[in-house]
Amino acid sequence: MEAAKQRGMKIGDATCPLVTRVHRKARKIKDTHQIIYIGHEGHDEAIGTMGEAEMFLVESLEDIISLKDKIDPNKPLTYLMQTTLSVADTKNIIDQISKTFPFVEHPSKDDICYATTERQEAVSLMMDKIDAMLVIGADNSSNSLRLLQLAQKSKPHSFKVSTADDLSKEYIQNNEIKILGLTAGASTPQVLVDEIISKLKIFYPNANVELFPGSRDDSMNFKLPGVLLS
Repeated sequence: MEAAKQRGMKIGDATCPLVTRVHRKARKIKDTHQIIYIGHEGHDEAIGTMGEAEMFLVESLEDIISLKDKIDPNKPLTYLMQTTLSVADTKNIIDQISKTFPFVEHPSKDDICYATTERQEAVSLMMDKIDAMLVIGADNSSNSLRLLQLAQKSKPHSFKVSTADDLSKEYIQNNEIKILGLTAGASTPQVLVDEIISKLKIFYPNANVELFPGSRDDSMNFKLPGVLLS
């Protein structure tokens, strides 16, 4: 960043507004509350959020049980969540937190990434209509991996790619995949999705590419960083 400043470059904060909101909440309550953070250890978002305040990281039901001797029942307790986890991902953990610590204060669910939840719901709806699901996303994308896990429960031949170069026509043919569903992680750029669709059309020039029935345009909009508007 310092090198960029020395070159006179403009610097803008492109952090997702949902993540920024969680950071603000952490700073606001860090002196008054004990905080449990539901997230994945080592994930970039988890590292950033946990740097804002002291908090206990939990990934499993066992992690919550282990906090019994660390949480003070006489001090307010709440929890924050990694935004790329869906409501379904966190339900069991939140239920266990409520059971173990009945005095916990439940925050708003507005911090959950709508794109993560909607993609998981869409994958579930598509399972009866396809032979396999192709998930587009980086190897370190927790929500992309979750989409793959969800798809493989019903369609074991579902697979994930990070780039168009990862696509294998042989894999599709060897597993007799006739109808292939397509989804992508929350942060996957549209240009990458378009590249992969183009590659599939090269493999199968006569293939039909259709929007799944019930698909809709994304109506959620966020403000651009101020530096881009100046």
